[in-house]
Amino acid sequence: MISQEEYDEAREDQENKITEMQDGINNCIDKFNNADFPCEWFGDSEGDVEEKLGEVKSVWELFMEALVQLASPGNPFWFWESANTWTEVLKLISGQVSYMSADVVGKFPALTSWVSEDAAVYQSMPSLQTGATNGAVEYITALAAHLDAHGMQVADLWFELAMMVVDGAQLIAGSVSKFLTADPLEWLDIIPKIVEVINGLIDFAQDTAKLLQEQWSATKTAMNELKLSFANLTGTLNGKWPTVAAV
Repeated sequence: MISQEEYDEAREDQENKITEMQDGINNCIDKFNNADFPCEWFGDSEGDVEEKLGEVKSVWELFMEALVQLASPGNPFWFWESANTWTEVLKLISGQVSYMSADVVGKFPALTSWVSEDAAVYQSMPSLQTGATNGAVEYITALAAHLDAHGMQVADLWFELAMMVVDGAQLIAGSVSKFLTADPLEWLDIIPKIVEVINGLIDFAQDTAKLLQEQWSATKTAMNELKLSFANLTGTLNGKWPTVAAV
């Protein structure tokens, strides 16, 4: 399991890398727009450079739109702490089952010594409440497992995305550097590099979208499983805790 410090560092590094990529793209566009050179240097090809830089900007904007979906990914440590809390609750509740069981007659002497109509009604309560308690134990077990697994899923998602951002930043940084340091006369030769950046960003955006879709599908499946667990009302009276009045 990762530590809070490792998680925060990965999140911060990812944000820094995204800022670096944004700055690099803006620097390329600014250099082109502010370059002081005679138009005849480029001729009709000047538009080619402008077009490719525009494509880089457009693809980057689409990628940033995808990242908006991850603006608030959740804190995996909150899920893990909650899972631990419910595990402690599970210990407390499950430890009481034997004390409520109808088989442990010694714990309920009234079952054998109390003779009346009320006693006949009360006699069924230990077994009914044992069933309800066992049902609660199953709910808590499912919830604790779900919280633990979801916390791990959030952490894995952000680490995988962070690694993707690092790769993307390296790709852009290399091409940006070549463009910024090149003489404008050489820019036409760098167009293939700009195209490489565009293709890399497109792949990056597609991989990010695929990752998000996979994680969303996994989360939805886990939520459906949790809902199914909570839909089981065995041991209760139509979802209510059994009481003498309800028997």
